[in-house]
Amino acid sequence: MGAGYNPALVSVHKQASSYFQWQAWVGDVSRLRRIAQIADDLLSERRAEAMHEAEKYGGKKDMEWNIAEQRWETYMVATEKDLSLTHSGPPTEVLASIDPLTTKRITIEAPHGYDAPIQAKVDFSEGGCSLSVKGDDPNWVRASGSLRDELKKGVPWWHWLRSDWSALIFGGLLFFSTTLAVIPHISLKVARGSGPLWARIALAAFLGLAPAVVLAFPISALVSTILPGLEIVPPGQKGKGARIVGVMGMALLTLGIGVVANQIS
Repeated sequence: MGAGYNPALVSVHKQASSYFQWQAWVGDVSRLRRIAQIADDLLSERRAEAMHEAEKYGGKKDMEWNIAEQRWETYMVATEKDLSLTHSGPPTEVLASIDPLTTKRITIEAPHGYDAPIQAKVDFSEGGCSLSVKGDDPNWVRASGSLRDELKKGVPWWHWLRSDWSALIFGGLLFFSTTLAVIPHISLKVARGSGPLWARIALAAFLGLAPAVVLAFPISALVSTILPGLEIVPPGQKGKGARIVGVMGMALLTLGIGVVANQIS
């Protein structure tokens, strides 16, 4: 150690973070309001400490107090599809001013301060929903699990259908079902070929991988267009995504029965 080194003067910085993402989210305005309130409640203790510290420099009208108040507020930004009209401010006021049916993106930041030591950020968009939490207190980051749990209540079971992996799986199924239906003699040769069964299955999977990857791109684009990543619905109603999934399920079931019937005949 160099001369003059004093361990007592060295501070250790801590930074914890967590990130969660879902491919779709469905909920009404009241649920958005609850999410914003939970995010704000997570700040209560640290906000109180900051306000108490600011009051040492003067009363509640003092500039330091006003700066601290703004720094620790929960902030919402909502963007509508028409003209990309943006609403920003306290969550309660923003949710009261937007048209839920035309809103394409909502962001909640708690707190809004750019240099805040802790922060939770929720992002709703046509790509789904994400939660990013970071802070200098690992216990606070863990406590944000209540916010994650509330968000998960609006995640539909079918959200994984909008993922890249599901597009790849559907691409493979489409390729193999088409192969079985159109050129069944090829599939029979693979099934009756020589060598261990696992080797023939691996060969078939390998041959189908490239077509599956190619088909995954249009399938992903189609599914993302059909199934919305964000739906703000009226109270008590379900999103159209659930209805669309039901129709798609029936179509796939019919296709599967047709392929099986073709093979039997």
